[in-house]
Amino acid sequence: MSIDFDLERRGDIPVLRARGELGEQEGLELVHAVSQALDGPGDRVIIDFSETPTVNSGGLGAMVRVQAQANTQEQNVVFAALPPFVLAVLQTTRLDSFLSISPTVQEALATLGKAAPK
Repeated sequence: MSIDFDLERRGDIPVLRARGELGEQEGLELVHAVSQALDGPGDRVIIDFSETPTVNSGGLGAMVRVQAQANTQEQNVVFAALPPFVLAVLQTTRLDSFLSISPTVQEALATLGKAAPK
């Protein structure tokens, strides 16, 4: 498995695009990439999963870790544009009730744009 990350800014909100499959090693890379995008309390980031067709248990663990760290540091992370397989895995494991999920990057931008910036 392999994954690449591209970071772009949409206004003051970073959007991290993941490209590739999300496994255990790639999950560590995800955690690192998100930590680079977030600086302090009130920071926000969108993770675009539109080009991440699969995820395994290591990848799920990384997603949970990213969300948990953001929650404890008063940051906002939104997982956006999840492919059907990834969304089905999150629903089956009930992680969709823990993770902040948006159907599209645009909807995530609208939601985070309403949140108070830092």
